[in-house]
Amino acid sequence: MFDVEWEELLVSGAEFEKLKLDLANTPDVKVNFLDHATLDRLYVMIFPDGSLVVPLGKEFKSYGHFLDVSDLDEVLRQSQFDWDKHLRHSRGWSRTRRETSD
Repeated sequence: MFDVEWEELLVSGAEFEKLKLDLANTPDVKVNFLDHATLDRLYVMIFPDGSLVVPLGKEFKSYGHFLDVSDLDEVLRQSQFDWDKHLRHSRGWSRTRRETSD
């Protein structure tokens, strides 16, 4: 359990855009890029240090150690987790069968 120096771990906006451009013309790689606008209130995450985190814009707000949370519904209300956005986003994902030619 330790504090995380996010600035050392996060890529810059320019690095993120360069990666998107680098992978744009790679037909065998399907990537869904999740930027800050997409992540905003979309996911509830448990980080390696055990903290419960909900992204809010560019901030990753921590709500304490996950195992210490006694009322997850209340934490989600406090975090402004966007249930509707999460449901819409989850329905947008589906498995596709890759066609092969013999």
